[in-house]
Amino acid sequence: RDFGDHGRTVHHQFVPIAYSQPVVELLQAQQPSGGGDAPEDVLAGFTIARTEFNWRSNLRLMLFVADAPAHGCYPGGGDSHPSGRCPDQLPPHLNLEETTRSLAQEHHVDLLFCRLNGTTARMENLFGEVYSSGGGFGVLPITSGPAAFRSAILSTISSSILKVLSPENVSGLQTFSGGTASSL
Repeated sequence: RDFGDHGRTVHHQFVPIAYSQPVVELLQAQQPSGGGDAPEDVLAGFTIARTEFNWRSNLRLMLFVADAPAHGCYPGGGDSHPSGRCPDQLPPHLNLEETTRSLAQEHHVDLLFCRLNGTTARMENLFGEVYSSGGGFGVLPITSGPAAFRSAILSTISSSILKVLSPENVSGLQTFSGGTASSL
């Protein structure tokens, strides 16, 4: 959500799939709220992904669904924080580009963005530029339908697996639960 909104960010640490019900319940409990300007505080969410999550699995994929652009990426007037930073995100706090670059290059996180409308084009371009040096980034319009969404998720996971295996000889692939998959 946005700066000043109740429940600005909510997150849950990674869990094995067998214990995912609390994550599902957290997602189901979310309701739209706030308002005031169209952009949202995407930077706060990406900062949590960069600093609070344990990206120790070999497969690192972030699915980002947004119906509004980040502050600083809004294609018109009416952005309460046109610099891209909310009042509590002043330097040395990283901006959205730097935070995304850290996720991509330092944490090796692939990003799949689900486009809900056209207002996010500038933000998508920012992500594309960050990932242009070889990271995994894709955009999926929601209008593509559920089959395309499923296909994109599976394709992104497959690409992530190949990226893990191709740079070096990996004898086992660590999963989120800590187990390994020795062959694919």
